[in-house]
Amino acid sequence: MEPNDPAVAVANGPAQPPQSAPGLSRGHKVGLWIFLGVVILFGVITELRSDFMRNKHTDLGVYLRGSYAIRAGTDLYKATFRTWHYNYPPLLAILLTPFALPPRGAPAGAWMAPFVVSVALWYIFSVITLFIGVHVLANALEARSDDWEITRGGVGSRRWWALRMVPILIGLPAIGSTLSRGQVNLLLMMVLCLALAAALYSRRWWAGIWIGIGVCVKVMPLFLLAFPARRRDWRMLLGAGMAVLACQLALPALVVGPARAWRYNVELFNVLYHPAAVKKGKADRGGELVGTADNESILAIFHNEFDTPARPGHPEHINDGVKAAWIILSGLLTLATLAPAWGAGGFTPEYALRDALVFSMLTLVMILVSPVCHMHYFVMAIPLIMVLCHMVWNQHNPKLEAAFLTFMALYIVANTLPRLPTFYFMRPEGVVMYSHLALWAMGAWVLYFRPAWMKSVRPASAAVARGVAAPAG
Repeated sequence: MEPNDPAVAVANGPAQPPQSAPGLSRGHKVGLWIFLGVVILFGVITELRSDFMRNKHTDLGVYLRGSYAIRAGTDLYKATFRTWHYNYPPLLAILLTPFALPPRGAPAGAWMAPFVVSVALWYIFSVITLFIGVHVLANALEARSDDWEITRGGVGSRRWWALRMVPILIGLPAIGSTLSRGQVNLLLMMVLCLALAAALYSRRWWAGIWIGIGVCVKVMPLFLLAFPARRRDWRMLLGAGMAVLACQLALPALVVGPARAWRYNVELFNVLYHPAAVKKGKADRGGELVGTADNESILAIFHNEFDTPARPGHPEHINDGVKAAWIILSGLLTLATLAPAWGAGGFTPEYALRDALVFSMLTLVMILVSPVCHMHYFVMAIPLIMVLCHMVWNQHNPKLEAAFLTFMALYIVANTLPRLPTFYFMRPEGVVMYSHLALWAMGAWVLYFRPAWMKSVRPASAAVARGVAAPAG
């Protein structure tokens, strides 16, 4: 009987996986060192653009001017940097008070870091938050899997590095935009990765706390409360509510006093929620919030396509039909994402990966349906990319992996070209927005047509034994 005879295969049973997963090759290690060098070089360029040019190309000054308003006792929501107002909850300004940036001509207080130092530290902090968020979420995904590449590879294997580095490389266009502009999105992405990881470990209370903290960094994660609300997960909702009360009311009251803290919340509603909900409204900065040249929201792109605006990407005056189409599509995306999450009691242990896919898809929907969606907001797509990578690689199907790689290559191209001056014309056409709708559609295909991919094979107790995302609660 020949060794390749089918009868031999039947007698010996199915092929067994290797005893150990492959580690990094020399080329992989060189690539990691090159990547580190690029991160350092990009940090130097960001420093030069942010502090050593006539026009400081950074948004960090907005946060630091807000911090100065906290320290000086002036109006937080009248603080400006390069004509841009502070349009965030008070938490960020309070946390950054050691780096407060006084307006020109205003006295600098004690213990205020020079702006050049603040830019460098913020860049380093943002890079750290990126890697913490990705690493913690990757640990949680691996803890729910019995795939041989994970169980036999361990820390430092090729699969271990791939789940952390490949999503970062795919998301580099948005990551680079966020870092170069000194934006807060990587901090928010880390917070949402921690929320998802806590949920995967069945720490629903902590998942809610992290979502609540995200709401107090940037308001958009309020949208994500639709997930625990749909599931009637009262523990997650309570955790989010407690975090919002602590970070939005209690902490500001301790720092600036109850009266000013309450006034800040009233002003935040007037200058942010109101114009975001009713176009320009009566507030003084509606155009500042929704009128941006790189607005890739569904609303802005529909406005560009059907309203023929004088300035594409600036939906200060929105046609009622366009607004209705935006509302309908936003509702359909939200409902299609949440529909499989029906049930009570939080994340279902057997289908934790399904719920992780739903949560990460909802995070992408959150920014797409927002009235304003800068291109750097799309770092929020990284959790969904991680979940999809994890599920696809678990199938060990070369053809599937090749198709997935092709899709991601096209995704990278679609998100890189509109950032280059020659291809700026792609921005109002919605190339970036449509590429993320395609990414959402891939998640929906897995969600509805590949249920076997989402079934967890490792219970929560075993997952916790492999790593801890948050204290028990």
